[in-house]
Amino acid sequence: MTRILAVLFAAAFLAGCASSPLSSFGRGAAFNESTLGYVDARALRVNISLPEGYVLDVPTTRLVAVARSKTGTRETQLALNPVTTSTGKRGGGMLSKEMAVTTVEMDLTDESMGALRELQSFVGAGTAKEVGLRVKLRLRQAPPGATSVKVWVDMRMSAMEEFFPLIDGATIPIAETKP
Repeated sequence: MTRILAVLFAAAFLAGCASSPLSSFGRGAAFNESTLGYVDARALRVNISLPEGYVLDVPTTRLVAVARSKTGTRETQLALNPVTTSTGKRGGGMLSKEMAVTTVEMDLTDESMGALRELQSFVGAGTAKEVGLRVKLRLRQAPPGATSVKVWVDMRMSAMEEFFPLIDGATIPIAETKP
């Protein structure tokens, strides 16, 4: 049975359908429509960490960029390549102990780098009034009977920056789909 984890996180990857501006990104520095142009498509990285027993389906996982303007919404699905896979521990939260996780570091495919640059041009032309990001995750494997999974997502916008947390151990429901 295939299990799908369809998670849409607007802008700061917060659970739900609400949209928040990119100014919620980063550590102390504003990140908004005007700074999207400074994102280095070649150096952009996304780390997704899942507890042991859960396996990310990288080929179907996407970073989705959305730009809204007066004339409509432009959505770009950005495919990701695996760069490295590592194991480690992540905090489970205030009331939970650390748990063993597998982290997949991904970068943009060549085609997705071009698509991000096109979106940057669109936003840079002053057309967009709001920019958001979300991540769409799919699991290739989950433990039998699992109904939810804890997820950590970290992102790096350029080689000059450190990874910063977007999701810090959020529990996300798993929807079952037909094979």
